[in-house]
Amino acid sequence: MLSRKTAKLHHSNPEYSEPIETEGLSTVHILEKAEVAKRLGITESSLSSQMVRNPRGLPVWFKRPGGKKPLWFAETVDAFLYKCAAEAGALPGTG
Repeated sequence: MLSRKTAKLHHSNPEYSEPIETEGLSTVHILEKAEVAKRLGITESSLSSQMVRNPRGLPVWFKRPGGKKPLWFAETVDAFLYKCAAEAGALPGTG
């Protein structure tokens, strides 16, 4: 579980993802709204709007205990984009 007390956050630059190192797990990256919007090619305000209007059309997000900001695992966003590309027949070697 990523919520282990052994997790350590590394804040090198708040504009980029935050790697989390957990005991027994590989390093994962947590993305904030600005980074997700950039990866999806939309504005932050569009992302916020879609989170309310069509949350199923976005990668699944979560909030830290007691936190207010939505967060995403980079792997979840990448998998979402891969799925969208696959459904559109846009993967390399498939078109």
